[in-house]
Amino acid sequence: MCLHSSLRSHGPVLGGAGALVDAFTDAGATLLVPTFSYRRYALSAPGDLRPARNGVDYTGWDEQGGRPLDPDARDGGQTPCFTPSSNETDTGAVPAEVLTRPGRRRGNHPLCSFTALGAGAQELVAQQTPVDVFAPLAALAEHEGLVVLAGVGLTRMTLLHHAEVLAGRVPLRRWAAVEEQVEMVVVGGCSEGFEQLGPHLAHLQARRAVGQSVWRVYPAEAVLEVARRVIGEDPAATVCAARCLPCLDAVRGGPLLG
Repeated sequence: MCLHSSLRSHGPVLGGAGALVDAFTDAGATLLVPTFSYRRYALSAPGDLRPARNGVDYTGWDEQGGRPLDPDARDGGQTPCFTPSSNETDTGAVPAEVLTRPGRRRGNHPLCSFTALGAGAQELVAQQTPVDVFAPLAALAEHEGLVVLAGVGLTRMTLLHHAEVLAGRVPLRRWAAVEEQVEMVVVGGCSEGFEQLGPHLAHLQARRAVGQSVWRVYPAEAVLEVARRVIGEDPAATVCAARCLPCLDAVRGGPLLG
């Protein structure tokens, strides 16, 4: 199961995030969570790695993007370089809890890693790389896995970014230190328009109340098939209300690489 969660949505939880993680592991599930880490590992775009149509206004990127690469990084400087053994994440209490657990397995992506816990953990994350960001979600679908939205909406369902790729979109690029070199890595784009896919996916969901939280559970493979078809037929189906640059560039075809 891939869990996207808001612990706060449940109201008081005895045992906190640990209790929620235990509920899955005690049931024998393999739990997959997003352990994204933009805040620590995102870097500014080097001048020679700035593709057009990449959802970025480069004129302001040096102020708005990540930190610049420390020129002394190779000699013991402070530029952070991600490894799967890292425990940092920006994605909340439950992913942070999973990262503390013995036996957890984290994918190899500096900005958008997934971490899994349980019998199938290694199999789910083994193929994730800086350029194959959605490999854990592809594996989830292949193993007839489920996506659980626990107190959050479709805007948090990363699986829908994988559907965009299956529909033919070239995903956006961002920058991170990979083996002490700044490289472009593949990331998802804007997800604020994903609720527009709700009517198309409604027949797939099961709803449950867990404390004060509403959980929606979806079969991953079926979601991919429906969302891929909808996005292929109407590329603007996921454009957010703000019509932001990442959304517009995605509809135009994504980054111009090469």
